[in-house]
Amino acid sequence: MKNKSLLIHRTRSGAICIVDPGSLPDADSSEPIVLIAEAIINAGFTGLEIDSLELASGQHYEVLSADFDTLEGQLLQLLDQLDPSAWPTPEQAVQIIRAAYQFDEKDPQ
Repeated sequence: MKNKSLLIHRTRSGAICIVDPGSLPDADSSEPIVLIAEAIINAGFTGLEIDSLELASGQHYEVLSADFDTLEGQLLQLLDQLDPSAWPTPEQAVQIIRAAYQFDEKDPQ
């Protein structure tokens, strides 16, 4: 029997996402970009948000939102344009953000 359901999710910024759950990739762990975002969020920076939903099938759906007016949002935007092999580790990404805020003198912490 074919699944005829849709996942409708409103992000924290108010955008509405409509996804066919069957189109979500099967994965046991978070994508590398989500691991980088988690490290940045855990370091106290507020320009990124991750929402995780568990579907009835047990599959997890992660939504990554970024405020591109923040340095952390701009970093994720830059990473999206690079080959993943060139991405920093999550710890390096946090160091990059800290250094950028110190240089920019907009440190939110």
